[in-house]
Amino acid sequence: ADDVTGAFLDLTRQAFNADIAVAVLDPGAQPGGSVPTSVVDDREHGYERRPSDIGEQMLLLRSSQDGVVALTDKDNLPKGWARAVVAPLEAEGRRLGAVVLATRDRHQQLGRRELTLLTPLASALAVALRGAAHVQRLTEETSKLKAVVDQSSDGILVLDGEGRVQLWSPALEVLTGR
Repeated sequence: ADDVTGAFLDLTRQAFNADIAVAVLDPGAQPGGSVPTSVVDDREHGYERRPSDIGEQMLLLRSSQDGVVALTDKDNLPKGWARAVVAPLEAEGRRLGAVVLATRDRHQQLGRRELTLLTPLASALAVALRGAAHVQRLTEETSKLKAVVDQSSDGILVLDGEGRVQLWSPALEVLTGR
């Protein structure tokens, strides 16, 4: 998920010629999350993942209230930001956070047109993040099941619908000598 988010932010920041791209993730959208997390790709300072600052948390709140938003420095943006667009990260009816693109130059255009393009991209990222979370859970469950099979003293054999062996436990190997 971090690789997908980082690549998304980098490419999106470049495509929109923004100075900063941020994914602000809701605590409930992350395993063990208790505070919002920001994944930041900043043209000047590089990439980082950290707890969200108050300005980013306010953007997350604003996007949850208003949906997609185009903002200027008059809208209490984080320090040093001149313009920003915010799109919600939503997938499968679940809110994961928000994606923010920002500029430091007040003359650089970043508004409704960019927001129209950013919104479906944010949705695609949200779907990818949900998919990554599903894969992570499946991997963890598969690892647990494999550990149970490997440690069992009972012989375990799993066949597919065509009768091919899919799983053969170490205990069955000992019991059969094969």
